[in-house]
Amino acid sequence: MLKSFTRGPDGGGLSGLSLTTLAIGAGVLLAVVLAYRDVWPWLLTEWRDNPYYSHGVLVPLLSLFLIWRGRQAVALRAPSNWGYLVIAIGVGMLLLGLWWSAYWVAGFSLPVVIAGIVMALLGLQVARRWAFPLLFLLLMVPLPFDVWVAQWLETPTASASTALVQLLGIPAENKGSLIELPNAKFAVGGVCAGLRSSIALFTLALFVVMVGTPGGARNKAALLALVIPLALVANTVRIAVLLGVANAWGTDAAMNYYHDYSSYVFFALALALLFLASGGLRCPLWRLQFDPRPS
Repeated sequence: MLKSFTRGPDGGGLSGLSLTTLAIGAGVLLAVVLAYRDVWPWLLTEWRDNPYYSHGVLVPLLSLFLIWRGRQAVALRAPSNWGYLVIAIGVGMLLLGLWWSAYWVAGFSLPVVIAGIVMALLGLQVARRWAFPLLFLLLMVPLPFDVWVAQWLETPTASASTALVQLLGIPAENKGSLIELPNAKFAVGGVCAGLRSSIALFTLALFVVMVGTPGGARNKAALLALVIPLALVANTVRIAVLLGVANAWGTDAAMNYYHDYSSYVFFALALALLFLASGGLRCPLWRLQFDPRPS
């Protein structure tokens, strides 16, 4: 059941909330912190040690930025009992995740619980206005499938890189995830297969495209669908360049010099491809429209 809300004299925003509502919100926040006391250490450890999710710590900060930017939505406050159902679903996910020691399930429950709290305290319209930053929080949770997917990408990445350098006349041979040159051998490991950078690039692209890039929803969806394929192409080129360096100047030059800085090559190329694709899809990334004013 929805309840009515009388807008404050300032026309809305956080200052329109009563002290009672703010106190309830603070109490709920403390309850969430305590309920997830076994999940926080796992999340922090994953962000620190998991190479595929080192960007995860930025996700909640970006979400908070977007919520603060859209804080005027609080003027639409109309608490909804549907929020308690969503909270119950989230708590159920949390309990199951902890029971099975599947911390990624427990982690996924956190955005669900937060969304339920927003609905219960502020209403469905506010939750709708904040839908993107709430959903964006899902990207902070490390999935347990990253290593398997990365290993699956090893052989295709090695094969594509080998084929590319062969076109340039470099005598390379591919055997699974191994690449052999006349003077060197390389193994494409899971971390080097492009998934790590693809996940980080997709997170960044999703934030930029959905928040500040002009264009229709269909064009933006098409651009986002291209992010990971373009990232994998850029990574293939990165490895091909490493093979070229090794063929010309030896393994030491390739691994001790180029390899250490190849991530910059990857991001430069991936971003260039993304910029070109965004222009073709009529949602150009060079025309960002971030509005510093609250929406």
